[in-house]
Order: sequence, then structure tokens, then C-alpha cells
Amino acid sequence: MPSSLKVLYVYAYVGLGAALYAQGQLDEEIAAYRQAIQVDPKFAYPYYGLGAALYAQGQLDEEIAAYRQAIQVDPKDAYPYYGLGAALRDQGKLDEEIAAYRQAIQVDPKNAYPYYGLGIVLSDQGKLDEAIAEFNREIELDPKNAYPYYGLGIVLSDQGKLDEAIAEFNRAIELDPKNDWFIYGRALTHLALNQSGSAQADLETAIQLAQSKYEQNPTNWRNTLNLALYHLAANHIETAEALYRQASTQDVPDPIIRAAIKDLKDFLVFFPNHPQAQQMLQTLQNKTP
Repeated sequence: MPSSLKVLYVYAYVGLGAALYAQGQLDEEIAAYRQAIQVDPKFAYPYYGLGAALYAQGQLDEEIAAYRQAIQVDPKDAYPYYGLGAALRDQGKLDEEIAAYRQAIQVDPKNAYPYYGLGIVLSDQGKLDEAIAEFNREIELDPKNAYPYYGLGIVLSDQGKLDEAIAEFNRAIELDPKNDWFIYGRALTHLALNQSGSAQADLETAIQLAQSKYEQNPTNWRNTLNLALYHLAANHIETAEALYRQASTQDVPDPIIRAAIKDLKDFLVFFPNHPQAQQMLQTLQNKTP
């Protein structure tokens, strides 16, 4: 096949994969990326797209293999290192995750995304000042990206600087007003400040946004479990329990279950004696290997 025609075929399959992703057709998306790789195994991007699709199916080992292959094909592309870091996070390999993000930064120090991933893992390790530094570096590179402001909100909340945390959540939400997860984070901080009216308003908004996505695709398990958590925080116990039970009886990918477990643990930091949260945590923990 002539090289020019090969390029057209590869980009056609990559475009098809992206379109199928938007439609939630993961098996077909994976097939499209594999077809692109078959046409031109020396083109890195389809491996990256394949890794992201495999993540959504919870196929961690294959996802990691896809990112490593992308790196082998094009070691100067920062994005596969970033994807690799996120996948290693799901395996609990935090030191390797950090190494992947640092490699991404070394390859392309002006790419903002790895700084966010690095900030999150440093925050999880309790290295809050280092995490703040990484989020601020990302803001310097990309001040219109909402995520580092959200990251700062989380860290400042962990430091007990709740009013400052609210200010950062506000910045994140101004940039991304339909991000229900950001709004939920601000709601928890309002609750910690005993600002129940503001917290309830945020929770209702987060629920409305997540409910809309749930009605479109109830098997988007990340969203479904987020929606359950929002109802739990809003004290809609029966609805929250029903959504958690729904997820616990289905074949939900392990990374999504582990993320939901972490989210419940974070919730219990704010409300350590919440019996329903403790019960739902146990339900999800029983589902993990």
C-alpha cells in the first residue's frame, strides 16, 4: 500500500475510534484502533487510543501494554507516559506512577497534564506542599484548565484551609461549570464549614448533572457511582443505596470499583460515623478481588 494511502487509512480508523468512543461503543472502538495499528504499527497514536479504551473496560494489563508500545514507537510523545501513570495508579503502583509522570514532563515540560497527575499522587502521599507546587506549575502553563484549581481545592481542604479551598473550587467551576465532581468537592467543603444551604444547593446541582448522564447511559459506572455518592451526601439514602446495589450486582471494571471505594473513604473522613457510607463501602469492598 502506498504510504500516502496508508496514512489516510490510519487516520480514518483513528477518527472512527474517536467517534465510537463518543457513542460508548467500546468493543467497536477497540477494534478500530487495532485495525489502525495493523495498517501502520509504527504510528503511536492508535496505541494511546487503544489504552484509553481498554481502561474503560477495566483491562489494566492490556492498557499498560498499549501505552508501553506507544512509548516504544514514539518515546518523545508525552501523552502515553501520562496514560501509563494513570494506569499504574489503578494498580496502586504509586512510585512507578510518579516516575511515569516525571518522564512525561522530561519529554515535554510544556505539556500541562502530567503536572496534574503528579500533584494528585503527591497529595495522596501526604506531600501537600509538593502537590501545590505541581498544580501551580500546571496553572502557569494552562491557566484555563479547571483541573489544577480543583486539585488545589482538595489539598487546601486537607490542610484545613477551607475558605481558600472554596475559592479554588469556585475558579475550577467557573472554568468548567458542568463538572459535577468539582461541584461535589465544593459541597463537601461547604459542609465542613457548616454552610448547609450552600452545600445542599451544590449537591442538588451535582445530582442533576449526573442524573442527566445516567439517563443517557446507566452503564457509565463511574458516573452512576458518583451519582450514588452525591445522593448519599445529600442524605437521599434510599436512592443512594439503590444505585450502589445496582453497581454491586453488575460487571463493573475493577478500577472503577476501586475509585468508588476511595471516594467513599474520602467521604468518611468528613463523616466518620456515617452508617450508610460504611455499609456501602463494605458492599463495594466485597466486590473487589
